[in-house]
Amino acid sequence: MKIWLILFFKNIYNKIPNWIKIILKILLFYIFIIRIFGIQTIFDIFFNYTKLFCIISCLFVILYELFFIGMLLLFSSGKIQISDLLPIFIQNRLNIYKELSSNRVIVKDTLEYIYIHIGIYSFILVLILIVF
Repeated sequence: MKIWLILFFKNIYNKIPNWIKIILKILLFYIFIIRIFGIQTIFDIFFNYTKLFCIISCLFVILYELFFIGMLLLFSSGKIQISDLLPIFIQNRLNIYKELSSNRVIVKDTLEYIYIHIGIYSFILVLILIVF
């Protein structure tokens, strides 16, 4: 009975493709060797950097949206003018802000959208900080 069981598993093992066998050997090596010695693995390092990248990305988006709100409010109140000394790409971006802030309805809708966007990214940021 035991010989039949060994032959059965050997037959299954022979039908497994080589790339799956390699993955299984790597996983066994990972479980038995690396975890026993307590070495921080590539997966743990990758997870920590991914978490850091997500936090920085969420903060960057929130700060950009706050900057966008500030520029809309400054251009809609008429407190800021575009200087000719600025580079062309910055002048183009400021012209977009100026055009958006020319209509009160567009400013109101845009601000509502930005507040929702900031709320979503703040929720994601809190979720990352609490769960992970």
